[in-house]
Amino acid sequence: MDATPTSPRGTTSGGRNIVLCFDGTNNRFDATNTNVVKMYSMVDRTHPDQLAYYQPGIGTMPPPGMWGKLKRWFVTRLDLAVAWLLPEHVCDGYRFLMRYYQEGDRIFIFGFSRGAYSARVLAAMLYKVGLLTQGNEELIPFAWTMFKKEQDSELYKGFRHTFGRRVRVQFLGLWDTVSSVGWFWNPKSLQFTANNPIVDVVRHAVSLDERRAYFRQNLWGSRYETTDVLQVWFPGVHCDVGGGYPEAESGLSKLALRWMFEQVKPYHLRFHPKAVAELLPETDTPGEAAPSPVALQHESLAGLWWLVEYLPKPVQKKVGPDRYETEWIIPGGRPRKVPGDAQIDPSVYERIQAVPAYDPPNLP
Repeated sequence: MDATPTSPRGTTSGGRNIVLCFDGTNNRFDATNTNVVKMYSMVDRTHPDQLAYYQPGIGTMPPPGMWGKLKRWFVTRLDLAVAWLLPEHVCDGYRFLMRYYQEGDRIFIFGFSRGAYSARVLAAMLYKVGLLTQGNEELIPFAWTMFKKEQDSELYKGFRHTFGRRVRVQFLGLWDTVSSVGWFWNPKSLQFTANNPIVDVVRHAVSLDERRAYFRQNLWGSRYETTDVLQVWFPGVHCDVGGGYPEAESGLSKLALRWMFEQVKPYHLRFHPKAVAELLPETDTPGEAAPSPVALQHESLAGLWWLVEYLPKPVQKKVGPDRYETEWIIPGGRPRKVPGDAQIDPSVYERIQAVPAYDPPNLP
């Protein structure tokens, strides 16, 4: 598997690799692992110059101190519905970096679904307020409040200069970031989550065939020339790109996992060769599916999801360079809109040739 980039930017000798992985909605380690878990599994965590952090997805765990089964159940459902614990998800990763980051370290952040949005929020927070030094954990809530408000830039720059360390994100690897952070409510879009001058490389695998309105794509922008951005559309629905189906049904999602692995290799992230060989086999084995453009494609728009498609949904419509208006729509299961200049992975066309029933209506 040869890497496609020819001139990695930001690669330096010395320093350590710090890897943070944010899983998707309601996802955690189990029998149906996502690509986030698989990436974490492939990373060499035994090397002294590499640290790794994994966080289960939104809606899986209540915050520490929550007591009682009913209360825990309510909190996790509230997290699914309105992303109530988004600050905790982001700040836990931020706290990990505070504890372990040293000057010269390289930061890699991976995420899937709403975990991909959490990854982008963490990177945005690192830019806007900087990284607090270890021992200043009491300032994290204040840093979050400073970050989430769209205040005068001089204020947050002053905070960053006084309390924060300037860091860069070497690599931001995303699987199908979605625009709905909560199932039934979306918090205001946070600054620098679509453009971020401290991110060197963005790689984003996007689902071509997902139709659920609450899983609309959330693409990265391209404002800063210092960021190397590549967003590629893959066949399959949301979890056919980010993973989360039984292993025997994961051939499509392995395409996006292999692509991400190839994209990050030039940036000197260390992997376990045995884990890579097991998770990305050349052909199907009894325990692992191989990447395949003709593998089973799932249908996510089923059951109660169809009912949701006929409920009014607020969307933000761009009406000017920096102006948005709320518009209410009836989604109706419409396909995603694919930009005319989108990068389409060759596996899409391979699938079209090999699977007669596969005919995506939204190809540009």
